[in-house]
Amino acid sequence: MNPNLHWSQTSSRLLNACPRAWVSTYAANLMAGPSSPSGQRLGPQRRPTLDDAMVSALRTTWTDYLEDRFVGTVWSKPFREQRVKRRLSDAMEASKLKTPSPKLALHLKQGVHQLEALEQSMGLRPVMESPGTRWAYFERLDGMDINGVRMFTAPDLAFYHQQRWTLVRIQFRSTSLQSMAQQIEHLLMVRWAMAQAGFPNEASAYRVKVIRWHRRRWLEHHVEVNERLLSQADALVHHDVQEMKWLLRCWQSDPSLKTIPLAQDVKTCDGCAYRKRCPAGQGLKKAKKAQERELLDVLQSKETKSLRTV
Repeated sequence: MNPNLHWSQTSSRLLNACPRAWVSTYAANLMAGPSSPSGQRLGPQRRPTLDDAMVSALRTTWTDYLEDRFVGTVWSKPFREQRVKRRLSDAMEASKLKTPSPKLALHLKQGVHQLEALEQSMGLRPVMESPGTRWAYFERLDGMDINGVRMFTAPDLAFYHQQRWTLVRIQFRSTSLQSMAQQIEHLLMVRWAMAQAGFPNEASAYRVKVIRWHRRRWLEHHVEVNERLLSQADALVHHDVQEMKWLLRCWQSDPSLKTIPLAQDVKTCDGCAYRKRCPAGQGLKKAKKAQERELLDVLQSKETKSLRTV
């Protein structure tokens, strides 16, 4: 088995939230096949919502904006509104979403305000207000091979200010609190930059800033960068990769997914695209107990068979 393993925040969070959903989403493609052993096509782990489409539209519009700003093109307010509207329409069409016009207009207005507020955020002032600042923008899909794993940890933006490079992660949606693991994940932007030509290969040359949208405003904070925390980030990736390999072995030996662990929390099941064909669709707690009993029966059966052989 030689899976094309990759690491991203999306993959990692799904892996830790629900191993079964992770296998359903990624396993077949990682093993270089378009479908699972049973011939079932794989799709996204969540049913898309209007808010998902809005986030997609905002992210693509933001990239459009940076592309134009990089070459000196300035957007007017009407142009920004029209671009968000076009991107939102594209995202909704791709996800086959429909919504009443008043609700759509409200989301559009909120999205435009969110982008305007982002442009004015304190953390981006060196780029937005200082024409001489060196800066660059990147796509989340810009992967880099690091220690045998394809890493999708590119910053959204990087700029040189006060003798160091600031790597910026922009989150168009976020929870009220971010765990220590999430903070360490952000440091993988430094590993990505250190592996890139043109960037310094010393951790001391970087700052990490997170700008995240929560409760209708942008929150900003710095993440400390040092070798100890970078080692913890490397360990996090190593742990996830080992879990991925183990899950892929389980999936190959039993494509029915019976041996794959279920979700950690019932909230993960809400909106899951696989819920209808998952045992947890009838209740996560009940499904976990049934899985435990089934695995115990298998183990006892193997032990009995071994004793008879002896």
